[in-house]
Amino acid sequence: MKKNRIFLLFLMLITLLLLVACSQTTVEWRNTNGTLLYTEKLDKDESIPTKELPEDTEKWDYIEWDEKKDENKVVYTAVRKPQESYFVGNVFQIIVKDLGETPVATGSAFVFHKDGWFITNAHVMENAYYAQAIFNIPNSVSGESFTYLSIIGGSYYHLDKDIYIGKIENYSSIQSYYNEISINLNYEIGGKTYSVGYPESSTELILSEGIITENWSDLYEKLYSGNSYICSTSYIAPGSSGGILVNENLEVIGITTLGWTDKKDNFINGAAISAFNFTGLLNTNTNNLIPLLKQFHEDEMVYICFFNGARFDEETERIVFDDGTIGYEYRWITEGKADDNTMYYSEEFLTIASDGYIEYTSEAYWENSHRRTIDFYGYFLGKNSFSDFVYEFDYEWETGNYFGIYCDSVNYSENIALTLNKYEISKKSYNYSVSQLDIEYAKENFNRTYEWLTDWMAEFE
Repeated sequence: MKKNRIFLLFLMLITLLLLVACSQTTVEWRNTNGTLLYTEKLDKDESIPTKELPEDTEKWDYIEWDEKKDENKVVYTAVRKPQESYFVGNVFQIIVKDLGETPVATGSAFVFHKDGWFITNAHVMENAYYAQAIFNIPNSVSGESFTYLSIIGGSYYHLDKDIYIGKIENYSSIQSYYNEISINLNYEIGGKTYSVGYPESSTELILSEGIITENWSDLYEKLYSGNSYICSTSYIAPGSSGGILVNENLEVIGITTLGWTDKKDNFINGAAISAFNFTGLLNTNTNNLIPLLKQFHEDEMVYICFFNGARFDEETERIVFDDGTIGYEYRWITEGKADDNTMYYSEEFLTIASDGYIEYTSEAYWENSHRRTIDFYGYFLGKNSFSDFVYEFDYEWETGNYFGIYCDSVNYSENIALTLNKYEISKKSYNYSVSQLDIEYAKENFNRTYEWLTDWMAEFE
């Protein structure tokens, strides 16, 4: 009897404890990685207290609690996002410029060494004359919100693999912002990612969360020289090229390279060249560094020096063409007497443009109403290459008679008879029979122009 009473009391105690337990809620607060931070048991009618989020770190901003609950338990997990400031000394925007230093393209890049060595996509740097690195770091000297540094050149360039490794000048001025960001060759489908770069030529560093959806190495090995690609839903757009794709620990797993949109131009997926393809290329040997102009435009150095000579000459006037190309123009005016004491007046113009275009124009007038026009123009391709230029010559007499010569495949010879051997008489010529002396006069003017230009450019060799 006594034993039965004890057993009943025990059952009642258990029942009471179960009733108490069922009337309470367990509340847990956990860090992002699942670590338990706080725990409390609260009665059903008690309000859940507010708990402080974990402290922000150099890498992370803690922004809110994510709540999940069932009948008797509530779990709050800390939600965090990467600190933009963690990347500002490493991920920068590239501005690629033409010969006139006009911006023509943008991209992103990642500094992987404290001396300013960086990696980006080769298609970002392709054909750059000059390039500038822009960091979201205030400039204490100029007071600007950004720091602008020049890119010296590169040590590795492979367009098929789409990888470029280069160096920034004077990176030491912002070296305190550099972080030793790890590279990880391992990743899993479904893993969290962040793309870090300057999509759509943004002036701000953009971090975009996503997940890994595919490894596209099989698909791309035939198209992109064996590169393996990581496909992710982290946002990648024009301007992102050369930025980084990092995992949930903010380790670099790839270089952001490609992006796809649907028919409505909504982003679908992006792809990054996996780190496996470039870790062995991250060489910081300064002896391998090639200046930009030499790396991409060694055959154009004569013209580059010729253009820069005009650019920094106080006699020239800066002009902008309709397509935005920059050029510099010389202008000379001459007045005097010809050999027969006839007064004359002439204007000459020489235009030298950043895209290789050269045009020389001469207009000469005599008091007896004679008029001579010379126009020599084209794109200078390679060293001393005027072969694709056009030469137009017109001469008019006071009687209204005139003739012209047109040649779009010029050739020069000291022997006048061999110069411009593919010329044609312009349709402007009428009421006049063009003589051989007229043709020789046109050729002499061509030779004079050609020799003058080539002698001037030879000074820059």
